Amino acid sequence: MYEKYRFQGNVFELYMMNSVRDKKWIKVILIVIAILLTAYFSFRNTLLNYTLSRVIHRVNDRFSLEFNVRNHGFNGFNTIWLTGITVNPKNGDTLLQVDTVSFRPDFIAIITGSFGISDLFLQNGEIKLNTSLKGNNMEFLHHAASIKRDTVKISKSGYATFVNNALDRIFALAPQQAEILNMSIAIQSDSFLTGIVLKHYQANKDFVCGEVDELNKANKWFFQGNFNKHKRNIALTIYPGQRSRQIPLFQEVIGAVAGFDTLQLRINDISEHHGVTMIGGNCTSKGFYLYHKRLATDTINFAPSTFDFALRFDETSFSLDSASRISLGKLNIKPFIKYDKSAKAPVYQAKMTIDTVNGTDFFGSLPSGMFGDVRTIKADGQLSFSLNFLLNAAKPEDVVFKITMNKKGFRIRDYGTSGLLKLNNEFVHDVYEKDVYVRSFPVGPSNPAFTPLSDVAVDFRNSVLTSEDGNFFIHNGFNEDAFRKSIADNYKAGKFVRGGSTITMQLVKNVFLTRKKTVARKAEEALMVWLIESGRLVSKERLLEVYFNIIELGPGVYGIGEASTYYFSKKPSQLTLNESIFLASLLPHPKAFKYSFDSTGVLKPYLADYYRVMSNFMLRKSLISQEAFDNLVPQVKLKGRALEVLPAKDTLIDY
Repeated sequence: MYEKYRFQGNVFELYMMNSVRDKKWIKVILIVIAILLTAYFSFRNTLLNYTLSRVIHRVNDRFSLEFNVRNHGFNGFNTIWLTGITVNPKNGDTLLQVDTVSFRPDFIAIITGSFGISDLFLQNGEIKLNTSLKGNNMEFLHHAASIKRDTVKISKSGYATFVNNALDRIFALAPQQAEILNMSIAIQSDSFLTGIVLKHYQANKDFVCGEVDELNKANKWFFQGNFNKHKRNIALTIYPGQRSRQIPLFQEVIGAVAGFDTLQLRINDISEHHGVTMIGGNCTSKGFYLYHKRLATDTINFAPSTFDFALRFDETSFSLDSASRISLGKLNIKPFIKYDKSAKAPVYQAKMTIDTVNGTDFFGSLPSGMFGDVRTIKADGQLSFSLNFLLNAAKPEDVVFKITMNKKGFRIRDYGTSGLLKLNNEFVHDVYEKDVYVRSFPVGPSNPAFTPLSDVAVDFRNSVLTSEDGNFFIHNGFNEDAFRKSIADNYKAGKFVRGGSTITMQLVKNVFLTRKKTVARKAEEALMVWLIESGRLVSKERLLEVYFNIIELGPGVYGIGEASTYYFSKKPSQLTLNESIFLASLLPHPKAFKYSFDSTGVLKPYLADYYRVMSNFMLRKSLISQEAFDNLVPQVKLKGRALEVLPAKDTLIDY
């Protein structure tokens, strides 16, 4: 019994000792916390002043700006407020001004070595981008050394590292709790003032919503959705609040007009693994339209579409991954685009496939405004499409370019308003120059100048085929070798110096389409050529006959019938080899023929090279005899009305 009480007494004493020790530690901890809090409240303004002055000095130094804050301080425990914020380029209009902003730093982000914001409130701010002659505030960009350093940083660190760092900064700075009232972005030039106003923005936990108004207009846009900075995902629905669906600032910044009824954007997968960063998401649109003069002459309207995208970044390349999908009407499109700088010279790659689809659905799903009357075609059977492009900048001449259009049981049952069969009969050809109407004439027997193919001199026929399309009777409307050479030459020159059009492509362009060089015209041109050639809707001989009767061969001179009379006062069947080669030389610059002659009508010496090259090609292809080649002299004698427009004295022109 005694031992029992003694044991209990020892336990009690031990408990009391531990209790006293714990109280001492609690006191120590409380004293330390009190000291830290006292130090924090005593020095936080000093620390804020120091940090703010460093930021101001750094911005001013790196960007040649004047960054000022009128007042600053703390609200509560750790909320920082700033008022009277202005950013002014030297000798320029105000770039940024904000009345009031308050935020709470994210201490977890600070502990991990970055800067983040957990709460934000901003009221009455403006970003004004002025590019006018008076008040230009964008000049500082030309002197910002940091931009060059960032460019070098990307190339040295690699794309994956750069994208990862950028995403970390964006999500760290994006507050989960935020309220923004009246924040505007204005763009001013000498000719216009435009912009948007973020009327209100509210972020609360996962939910975000807001309203964007177009500056000086009644147009409003609304958005709502979810945002989680820690999971790094976004889901937004954007829609207009009025009949006008035009996206604000798009025309002024991009140079294009675009709009939609509803747009849903989702980024739901951002991952990094073994030096590869992936960004996945999707975008769904309804009523989307787009206009740009380089894309098409009309507004392009798209069927309801969904774009599932997967962006891939590693240290030496970035790509739109092959896992991406585009659903456009009934078309299922698989795109792939890649830029790779791992080798000595960059490599550009693009692939696109359209899964097998019903013929009528294929044409009906094409965007209106980009494709015209071919959309009205009704067809049985199925179609699929594939494109493969690969260009190594070190060897552009080895470029890979292949387009394949596959058909299975394909048959056109209704041509709609496409007019593809009109080439088989007499039709009226309308001539336009830069979309300005010039004249019309029938292509057929009712036109006295019309010349059947059988009445065209063989030498003229061979000269034009050698000059324009040597494989005309062999290919299916597309000369892939010419395309590849065109791509290589244009890439090496850094500008357009060579085309790859076949005679069928030129014919389709002149008879059916506008002459403007747009993406839409080239796409529709290629589709119509494929339909005509693969379906044998028009024979090769008839295509060449129509081509010879509509090509421009001088100022206001169209077709070989008019040309042979205009230059030589003879019929097309009577043209000599000399005359035929001369007429073929006119095709690139038909209105400039007079600069090929002196005032007496003698052909200038510079054309001798053209004659030599052309005759060599024709001899090699057995289109002329050795005797004709040996006797060829680059001389022609003008006899027709062309003599009347020759210059009075020698005139030079640059080609």
